[in-house]
Amino acid sequence: MQLRSLSLSVHASTLLMTAASIMEPNPLAAQPCRFCGQVSGIWQEPYHLDGDHTNDVADNLVASCPLCHLVQHLERPRIEEEAALIWLPAMSQRALIALARTLHLKLHAAGEPLDVAVATSRRAEACAHFYRALQELLARAAPAKTRLGTSSPRELGAALRALPAAVYARRDQLLGGLRLLPLGRLYHGDQDVYPDILATWANLARTIGGREKADAETTVA
Repeated sequence: MQLRSLSLSVHASTLLMTAASIMEPNPLAAQPCRFCGQVSGIWQEPYHLDGDHTNDVADNLVASCPLCHLVQHLERPRIEEEAALIWLPAMSQRALIALARTLHLKLHAAGEPLDVAVATSRRAEACAHFYRALQELLARAAPAKTRLGTSSPRELGAALRALPAAVYARRDQLLGGLRLLPLGRLYHGDQDVYPDILATWANLARTIGGREKADAETTVA
């Protein structure tokens, strides 16, 4: 599967999954994210290729994991709590998503909070290096603010929305090494559903890992 490019984006309409929609059958649940390859089960979100969230024809929809979907919706109501802009030209946005997801999963598995600002007494020593990695990434918000004048995803979204179409199409070139760092929160209304998403990713990883182990044992036998 060829992955699609992942760009900081903004859309006139935002599709927010609700508790009711999560319970509905999700035709994209078994499909990998077309931007990073991650499978997210019921949390897999539809990405509208033409940007029109009223156009739900099959040819206009591809699967997107929640974090890649976040990157493409800087206009989300609580984006300031969900992500931060950082300057990291050495790493692609796709790679940053994969790294953040891995760090969050490690902390989730250890039962530790994802917030790097929590008291150190609550941190397991074995997880200290995960927190340091997240702190190093978050420290890259300062260079982003220096270069852009802001580290606010909402302000960048507003600026992108105001661009002429021809300029907006060149946003990857204009933004250079600017990236969106997920902060370990993802809101559907007032509810932070990210812990549930992490639990789903962890369960899927165990299921896939068990299946691969069984297949390997069958092959050896």
